[in-house]
Amino acid sequence: MIHLALLQDFITEATDHLEEMESNLLELEQNPHNLEVLNDIFRSIHTIKGASMFVGLSKISELSHKLENLLDLLRQGEKTLTQEIADTLIDGSDRLGTLTRELEKDQQEISEIDDLLTRIATLSETPASESAPSTSAAPEEPALDDSILDEGTDQSIPDDAPEQSKPGESLTDGGDSDDDLSETLAAALEHGLE
Repeated sequence: MIHLALLQDFITEATDHLEEMESNLLELEQNPHNLEVLNDIFRSIHTIKGASMFVGLSKISELSHKLENLLDLLRQGEKTLTQEIADTLIDGSDRLGTLTRELEKDQQEISEIDDLLTRIATLSETPASESAPSTSAAPEEPALDDSILDEGTDQSIPDDAPEQSKPGESLTDGGDSDDDLSETLAAALEHGLE
């Protein structure tokens, strides 16, 4: 539900941020490595997102949230600014402007955002080559099959078991590697089967 008492303040603030964003996006296109400009754009979209959520504007808050996530990927160096990303950021800013003008005129968000959400989602994906695990990583351990334990077996963990494997404590508290963790689990099960 839109809080109409706050709507005019939102429109004024959003309009200012969108104007600033427009000039910053044009600057970013010319200087894609300018982190200061990128941070300014991020702050503007972050402010719009927060204010729109507070006022109850579902489309503006969702679109600005997705734009903020894409901008954060750029800020963190996980994505590089391409022309397609720049165009999507500009289109997103334009659509936020359209939605804001609709609020001023009709007190409701009319324009659709799904097309932009789809584009942003596609651009935000990390290619498999970037997210694939290193080939030097240890192979994944098979899932532990506890079906071999029958009901009559004492499954309690003995007192001489390693500290981190006692009931109620995290198995990873000690910062063990996966190999140490597997050995700890195997030892606990072995003691339980004796």
